[in-house]
Amino acid sequence: MTGLRKLHAVALPALLVLALWAVEGTSGTIALARGIPVQFASHGVMDTLFDPTTPPGIDQGDVIPAGKSGRFVVKDRTVTGTLSALLPGSPEGRFSFTYGTNVPLLTQSGQIHGTLSIAGGLEAKVRAESALLGYSPEGLPVIGITGRLTFTSGAQGTGDIQGVIVPVLDPATLHIIGLAYGEVGIAGRWQQ
Repeated sequence: MTGLRKLHAVALPALLVLALWAVEGTSGTIALARGIPVQFASHGVMDTLFDPTTPPGIDQGDVIPAGKSGRFVVKDRTVTGTLSALLPGSPEGRFSFTYGTNVPLLTQSGQIHGTLSIAGGLEAKVRAESALLGYSPEGLPVIGITGRLTFTSGAQGTGDIQGVIVPVLDPATLHIIGLAYGEVGIAGRWQQ
């Protein structure tokens, strides 16, 4: 292959992608990216107990004591919110994260596993860790979440997930009854 043909073989597809993106917007890039891994990045806010237009941010799920250990087994608990794309073509829209964990009541720290569902038919398995980072000025726990996600429906790819929540606790039981604040970020590589 001559040098000129090599240049055309490499440069033409890249120019075509850029030209279609400029003409058609994000959808042109997504259509051409099928089968080619591209970066994604999204940021989201979780619904809160104090916003009357949304659910309380977290449902009650199935929470039971793990014997007399001070730990609680949590099954099928769901957090909801909205993602916004930070890069063109990234996941966005309403999301829900249904999870399970086994954590000590006082720190809420431990392993989390669950399914992240995003508007448009996207689903990902999530494996993460939660850790008590400290307390808000109001005395509410601030919990950090870090982990990995793997898309299982609507796309192929993997990424990192990071978040922080400030849960509202029932004063009598210290169980989470809602969220005062929550945000999440996801980033990685995927193909649709």
